[in-house]
Amino acid sequence: MTTDVRTTHLLVLLVLALQMPVPAAAATEPIIVRACVENADADIWVGQRVIFQVDVLARDGWAKIKSARDFEVPGAYVVRLQTQGTRLNETISGFAYAGQRYELSLFAQKDGKITVPPVPIDVEISRWGDQPGTESRRLNTPALAFDAKIPPGAEKQPGIISTTELKARQAWTPQSQVFKVGDAVKRTIVRNAVDISGMAFTPLVYPAISGVRIYADEPAVEDQFNRGALIGERTERVTYLFERQGEYKLPEIVITYWDLGAKELKKDVLASLEVKISAGSGAGGRTGWAPVVGRKMQMGRLLSAVVPLALLAAIAWRFRHGLQSCWREWQHARKEREKAYFRRFREACRQNDAKAAYHRLLTWWNLTASERHPNTGGASLKTLLETTGNAELTKAVGDLEKRLFKKSTGPEAQNPWQGNTLSRELARWRQKRKRTVDRTLTGEATLAPLNPQ
Repeated sequence: MTTDVRTTHLLVLLVLALQMPVPAAAATEPIIVRACVENADADIWVGQRVIFQVDVLARDGWAKIKSARDFEVPGAYVVRLQTQGTRLNETISGFAYAGQRYELSLFAQKDGKITVPPVPIDVEISRWGDQPGTESRRLNTPALAFDAKIPPGAEKQPGIISTTELKARQAWTPQSQVFKVGDAVKRTIVRNAVDISGMAFTPLVYPAISGVRIYADEPAVEDQFNRGALIGERTERVTYLFERQGEYKLPEIVITYWDLGAKELKKDVLASLEVKISAGSGAGGRTGWAPVVGRKMQMGRLLSAVVPLALLAAIAWRFRHGLQSCWREWQHARKEREKAYFRRFREACRQNDAKAAYHRLLTWWNLTASERHPNTGGASLKTLLETTGNAELTKAVGDLEKRLFKKSTGPEAQNPWQGNTLSRELARWRQKRKRTVDRTLTGEATLAPLNPQ
């Protein structure tokens, strides 16, 4: 092949090359939308913050994201942080581009492949020069994916957090271990971590405790930037209300996380609290039956010492009238005490004093239930509501508990609590129950017809 022929071929190839279109990514597009996962080549752990970057650029102008639709990523939390975009200026294939970079945070909740779908965004472009003006375009980010790994040993730890530093603390209010029935203690738990959004913390679990009601407030979350680093915080408040006397252990809480620096699982343990609950106010005073118990104990010791066991039945028969008299006195004292407690409860309802009404209701019901079931130390309000089967009473108790133990910002929170419904419905049930008991004691409810047909 001669030199002239080779030269001719090279010229033809050069002409063809010049006529080929420039690729879109090489700057023929007036608007460029890019998306990527920061540090995608490194290990990404479940519960670790992954930064999802979105760039928008305009040729011979300036682009920004005006709005973006909410979207979900299967297997991950998406958290939008209230930060401004970073301004970008680039030269691509000789063309000037300007725009902004936006960041969102992703927190993988499972191991494996996490796919981020295309996200619809509204882009606003401002142009200058010969044709100044503003226009809007609806575009999509490109889809992408990354792999997340579960930390070793965390396979059975739902909601694991991966961070370089996590701190947890708690406070008890009031700081006491001795309470009475109807009292409550509030537990405040604060968790914060580096490079973690407060929204990424999973709610804590509070196991049920027999004899104790548990009320959880709405959590408070906060994200702060400290010298460019994200600090996320979640605060939870839970109230333990003691419905029965006895000794209880409010359990410890173990918070497990993956330390990104040490590459190991670590734990923070929030200590438990052991408490002793006594009877409600006034329940420890004189009851009218202590002399009877003392007399019976003295008689028992005397009989066991000097009288053969075979004579016990005869002695009991001999003193049956005295014992019956003591029994009637004790019954009368018990009824008067129950009336006094119920009267105090109704007085609190009339005054619309929610806290006093709740405390006195628990005290009255514990007295009433302990007489029927002396080995249980009382009963919960749940037992009361199940016993009455009264829908209006159940609603009234629920409204009272909501007012006392659950924060509300609705219109009802601005109005004072009204105790008339609770007082009326409970008084009706009490009166009905009293008539039933009286009929049983007099035999009206147990006698069969004299002459059945």
